[in-house]
Amino acid sequence: MKASISAVLAYSIYISLGLPGAAWAAPVSAVLVTQPTFQPSIQASLSRFWANILGALIGSISVLLLGPTPWALGLGLVVAGFLCQAIRLDEGLRPAYVSVVIVIFTGGEKVWVGSFDRVLAVLVGCVVALIVGAFCDLPLHRLAEWVHRRWKIRIPGLPLRKIEPAGEPSGLKNAQE
Repeated sequence: MKASISAVLAYSIYISLGLPGAAWAAPVSAVLVTQPTFQPSIQASLSRFWANILGALIGSISVLLLGPTPWALGLGLVVAGFLCQAIRLDEGLRPAYVSVVIVIFTGGEKVWVGSFDRVLAVLVGCVVALIVGAFCDLPLHRLAEWVHRRWKIRIPGLPLRKIEPAGEPSGLKNAQE
């Protein structure tokens, strides 16, 4: 549900704001960074955002130096791979590669504009997915805690906060043992 809501909202927002370029990149990014829980979504969003900036920059420089050729593609991918490894952006390796390929073969004469448009779309998708994740996860965790308290059933994939027995602070319980 989170991925679906995020994708539809990201695309709708991108189009309604009249932002230029690759509107498809907003829902794609929203779907790719949506994780079962909120914290991994933050990490995925940051990784994808920085990887796309890096890939767009490298792809733009490669195509300006060598044109939209296989040589530019090879150079861009090698440089992106080395830089992602050097700055420990391991989770961003594939998004950086994809960004290089897209920028090189869709950039045209205005490669910098196309690169900026793609990074903007990725940012919109990531931000929308984080907002949707934040709103969805809080109620889901409360539901998981309620189900656990009521029936002692644990819902897979939803971590529980430590639940203290009513009226017994944790320090007092440990002191008695």
